[in-house]
Amino acid sequence: MLDHEVVSAALKKLRQGMPAQAFEQALADYPAHDIELMVTDLNAQCARVRLCSLTANDAAYLWLAAELRAPLATFDRQLANAARQHLGALE
Repeated sequence: MLDHEVVSAALKKLRQGMPAQAFEQALADYPAHDIELMVTDLNAQCARVRLCSLTANDAAYLWLAAELRAPLATFDRQLANAARQHLGALE
């Protein structure tokens, strides 16, 4: 999902006035970053969608936070509530 999130964020910046050359350079530079990608557990992600009424994207973020035992930062109230419930149980 990271590739799609990067494109989405870059397009948002482009629409907000980011120069086209900076947009193109940012996308060209992105693959050079040393980023570790993880494959999500699709069954766990689907279970979280059904249990918490989350989008598939939000469920993937929640699953990853649980896997990494990392906090999840979000401004989305529904995702934040699900994170408190799910991640709090991991402590």
